Amino acid sequence: PSLGGWRIIKRGVKSDSFFSDNYGNYHFLNLKPGGYTIQQQVKSGWIQTLPSSPSTYSVTTTSGTDTYYLNFGNFQMGFISGVKFNDLNANGIRETGEPVLNGWVIRLEKDSTMVDSAITNAQGRYLFMNLFSGTYLVSEQQKSGWLQSLPFLPNYHLVQIRSSSTYDAIDFGNFQNGSIHGQVFVDYNGNGIRDGNEMSGVSNKKIRLLGNRIDSTLSDINGNFAFVNLPPGKYTVEMVSSSGWIQTMPQNNASYTFDISSGMASSNKDFGVFQNASIGGLVWNDLDGDGLFDIGEPVLKNWIILLIKDDLQLYEVNSDSLGRYLFPSIGPGEYRIAINVHSGWYTTFPTMPHFYTIAPTSGLNINNLNFGEFKFGVVLGVKFNDLNANRQRDEGEPGIPNWMI
Repeated sequence: PSLGGWRIIKRGVKSDSFFSDNYGNYHFLNLKPGGYTIQQQVKSGWIQTLPSSPSTYSVTTTSGTDTYYLNFGNFQMGFISGVKFNDLNANGIRETGEPVLNGWVIRLEKDSTMVDSAITNAQGRYLFMNLFSGTYLVSEQQKSGWLQSLPFLPNYHLVQIRSSSTYDAIDFGNFQNGSIHGQVFVDYNGNGIRDGNEMSGVSNKKIRLLGNRIDSTLSDINGNFAFVNLPPGKYTVEMVSSSGWIQTMPQNNASYTFDISSGMASSNKDFGVFQNASIGGLVWNDLDGDGLFDIGEPVLKNWIILLIKDDLQLYEVNSDSLGRYLFPSIGPGEYRIAINVHSGWYTTFPTMPHFYTIAPTSGLNINNLNFGEFKFGVVLGVKFNDLNANRQRDEGEPGIPNWMI
């Protein structure tokens, strides 16, 4: 393109100057014979390419001669700039809220030779100025623990500089991998909350990672687990169920779903577990009705024991030939253990209210919730008229009705 508004200077028999018009043209008319030097006034940020050294034309005019094509070529120096930023979601796009990174070295190469370097400032910016024409390779100097997301494959920018070229968005995005940490702990009371005294970890529980990376791990001897070197993205952490254990936190066997951003260490992804308890005891015939299981008192089999929670009967079991009963695999909560009393029998143990209320803790095995049962006896006799007063009932002596015994 032509350049208007440039000052062309003539020195010689008579000095003068002329500004190029909108088409870049200039001329000097009515020159007297003699020697002249034609040059231009170079503007800041430009370099002259024509004529080369020396950067002037020398002309000698004679009567009636005209001189053409004393042209001046100029090149405006280019620049390359950009921003180094923390690509929090590693998507290779600079988005609102993603912070800049200062103190990173950006390198400029031309023809496989490094010609300059710059360090990003507090605003994450770098700048290469006064660049002559050519193809430049712009790259970053990698830092340990960081990965490049912009540009990606290849991890550099190729920039073609021509006159008046300006490139101010040659950006670089980087991110750090994140991590996820948690612990599997014993929820002793099974309330789904990690209370102050619940510090015991549980080992060998399988934790599964889903999302931007698929993985699994086992909790260690202290119940701790971790997933490291995770690229930014959405993840789900869940615990795989295991026999004899119930997940209490998060409740309803829920999992954790969340986003990992650049360099994020997501902690406290904890799982509370409750080891199933067992409840059992003995049913015996309390012959003397004293509420104590005395030597020689027999056990009672085929008596029904009830397990009740929130006023709903969950299970029932029969006492076996040894008088024993057992409810295995009991989860957290408060339970009532009661006996289905047979007709004509009375519970002597436990005393009123004749049932047990218990909230088992994790892994508790209770085997002494016993029931003593007493069978009501019968007393029979006759009120009679002792006709001969011999203090015994003889044949023919009649009964006497309506006497209160």
